[in-house]
Amino acid sequence: MPNHIFSLSENAAFAIQRRMPKALFSHNRQFLMRTYPHGMRFDSSNYDPVIFWRAGVQVVALNWQSWDLGMVLNEGMFMGSDGYVLKPKGYRHDPSQQHGIEEFHIPSKTLERLAITIIAAQNLPLLDRHDDPAKFIPYVKIGLHTEPDALSAIVDENATPEEVKQIGYSGETGKSKGTSPDFGGETIEFLNVDGVVPELAFLSFRVMNDVPGPDVMTAWACVRLDRLRLGYRFLRLLDKEGMPSKGILLTKSEIREAL
Repeated sequence: MPNHIFSLSENAAFAIQRRMPKALFSHNRQFLMRTYPHGMRFDSSNYDPVIFWRAGVQVVALNWQSWDLGMVLNEGMFMGSDGYVLKPKGYRHDPSQQHGIEEFHIPSKTLERLAITIIAAQNLPLLDRHDDPAKFIPYVKIGLHTEPDALSAIVDENATPEEVKQIGYSGETGKSKGTSPDFGGETIEFLNVDGVVPELAFLSFRVMNDVPGPDVMTAWACVRLDRLRLGYRFLRLLDKEGMPSKGILLTKSEIREAL
């Protein structure tokens, strides 16, 4: 049984991950760790929790008052559970084996092609119930959220968590109109993505409204990759406050893994 827990701010935990990733991973196979948002996040924003889940951190605390991408990913991790999720193979301590940290092996996959087709949507929620549906200009942002190998050192010791993330794994549809739009079967592809741990990788779907200034999220869904069902599916959407809505997306998902 774990007999201690370290509680570290995001900056402190990331500093350890940059310099001693294998030692951090080794600790988190046997003992508990908690991370929490830095105190300078005056706007109650959140970091990307996948960074620390991939390092084996058990308790990744977030600012629940802000429904940003961090909370979207958190919902994707724990949706359908009671708040506890078993770590993937390779992340859990095995008392029958006496391996050193150099011998850790994390099973992962290479995705040759992951394709998501957005066909249409229905009953998309508006930011305000008094908004005019005719002025609603929705489009869908899709993100594939996966992290570099948890056991690899980060070369640039001054890099921030956002700067070391694998980049380029995002795309978006063209803009449509109204609360039940047709997106014309646009396909977003992610090609040759290495080191994917399906239990710690996520697809986010964010319905954005094209407005003057920064576009705003009106609805979203997030699916853990090991739970992604292939073929044609309806995705039920939550609103900007994380509550169930009547909105749905009609999608098609395809995956081809490297042999």
